[in-house]
Amino acid sequence: MHHSLVPPIQMKSQLGQDPRIKCPPLIAIQDLQYDQRHIICMTSYLTTEKPMSISASQCRAARALLDWSQDQLAENAQVARATVADFERNARVPMRNNLVSIVSTLEAAGVAFIPENDEGAGVRFRKVELEYSNTVKTRDHDVLLSVRYRGEPFRVVIPREVTDDIDRTNYRTTEQRVKAVQSHLPIFLRAAEEAIVNGHYPSPGEVILHHDRFPAGTF
Repeated sequence: MHHSLVPPIQMKSQLGQDPRIKCPPLIAIQDLQYDQRHIICMTSYLTTEKPMSISASQCRAARALLDWSQDQLAENAQVARATVADFERNARVPMRNNLVSIVSTLEAAGVAFIPENDEGAGVRFRKVELEYSNTVKTRDHDVLLSVRYRGEPFRVVIPREVTDDIDRTNYRTTEQRVKAVQSHLPIFLRAAEEAIVNGHYPSPGEVILHHDRFPAGTF
């Protein structure tokens, strides 16, 4: 099933809709386990050898593929527009955590980055393989996501310490942790797919995203 990319839309979680929270530029869907008709696919954008780094020209080219403005990229990556603008004109390199967010967001939207080789670096679209639900659940202090990879269902568990550390704070409520996951959804989906692709899950159908499952500089 293929869906064309659309402009950013609001995400609705089980805790209600928050206009400040944006999801990646894909169609919002219902809970994966309840409504199979509304499942959509997300790009399979992970390779085990790809570094979490891109050039300014690759960032510009990726936006062009998606027909995104700098504002749209900044909004979906949860970074300042100036961060995107300064990076793309080679004025400054983003802080590591911001670069991770930019790369993950572009990949989640359907872009694959080609590393530097004899023919130069580049960007292209990737095949769609990961399905996910935008409904975020909780279990005790953990946040749960429902995904499918190549048709196989997985529950993604995001521990409390991870949601705290990604924003460098100590969240006091479940609702705050859910919003943190929604805000950084491309990063969590990236880590989840990498874990699935590489078989890094202790129990069948369940992926636990500890700190070591994320690119360096995420926290």
